[in-house]
Amino acid sequence: MDLSVNEDTLRNFFLNYYNSVIGTKIIIDPSSKISKGYGFVKFNDPKEYNRAVTEMNGKILNGKPIKTK
Repeated sequence: MDLSVNEDTLRNFFLNYYNSVIGTKIIIDPSSKISKGYGFVKFNDPKEYNRAVTEMNGKILNGKPIKTK
């Protein structure tokens, strides 16, 4: 994930595809205060979560592909 992506950017990106997104968390290095390049998306609907894991893998966000697990 691009290091400039923040929680709002990630949330809005996933909300374009899934209505049940209820939160995001970008993991920040505590000493440098810079993104570690990954984060989490929380869903209210398990079906949308399962679809997102497959459908969003490789989508481009801020010029870089994302990986979903």
